[in-house]
Amino acid sequence: MRELSKTERMFIEQVASRLPDEQQTQLLKDLSQASVDTSQSTGSLVRFHLETYVRPPYGGQRSFGIGAQMKDLDGVLLSLDLYADHNDRLLELEIIRWENDRAPSPDWDSLEFF
Repeated sequence: MRELSKTERMFIEQVASRLPDEQQTQLLKDLSQASVDTSQSTGSLVRFHLETYVRPPYGGQRSFGIGAQMKDLDGVLLSLDLYADHNDRLLELEIIRWENDRAPSPDWDSLEFF
């Protein structure tokens, strides 16, 4: 496990600010107890562990529905999506690089929401 990076935390806070009040409250509560599960995370997938939450067997996931994109350090477009588990609890952040198969190197300064 590791702590969330400053940019991961900032991204989740910005997603939360765009959600209805009830979802926003739960996401921020989850963020306050989240760490990154390094055994299940890659450069393009960040899987979260919530300190006081026992995640049930996998029952699907859903996007929070807030679209975002940014550029990779080499200028390639990246898409970001934040997911909840079937209980609407913070699950993972996916960063999709649309060219090549190498791990993304996000330029967080280029982040845009749509």
